[in-house]
Amino acid sequence: MNLAEIQKLVDNDPSMQNLSKTQQQEFIDDLQAHRDLKRTGVHVSNAAVAIDCQGTVSRISDEVCIS
Repeated sequence: MNLAEIQKLVDNDPSMQNLSKTQQQEFIDDLQAHRDLKRTGVHVSNAAVAIDCQGTVSRISDEVCIS
């Protein structure tokens, strides 16, 4: 799922409309915690690292080319 698809899902979800500043900050904090864990998390093998890296580069490339 790419960024544009996620943004559409959020835009179409009534529960995500009119969030308070506290709710917005909670989502931002959860995202940051997820990013920190993903950046420092342990992979099972070097192959898993390579697959993760390849997927990340592919997604970044797709987003840059779309924008």
